[in-house]
Amino acid sequence: MSKSLPTISVVTPSFNSAKLLDKCLRLVRHQNYPQEKIEIVLGDGGSTDNTFEVAKKYGARVISIPGEKQHAEYNRGVAYNNAVGEFV
Repeated sequence: MSKSLPTISVVTPSFNSAKLLDKCLRLVRHQNYPQEKIEIVLGDGGSTDNTFEVAKKYGARVISIPGEKQHAEYNRGVAYNNAVGEFV
């Protein structure tokens, strides 16, 4: 059955958002959907907290974006452009 299900990409911007990110990604990983079909991509604007550790804990891929380009919509777009799921 899971072979016929589409792959899903969850994309989000991040910047020093470890506290919120942990809850967000935990909820993504608790979805009733085959986890091998879910990709998580973060567009990060140079976090200095433990955002990267939280992302790794949930198997998220982090795209680092130079500091001068920190902007939530831009970061989300970079993550979107790096997503490989059938649905984003």
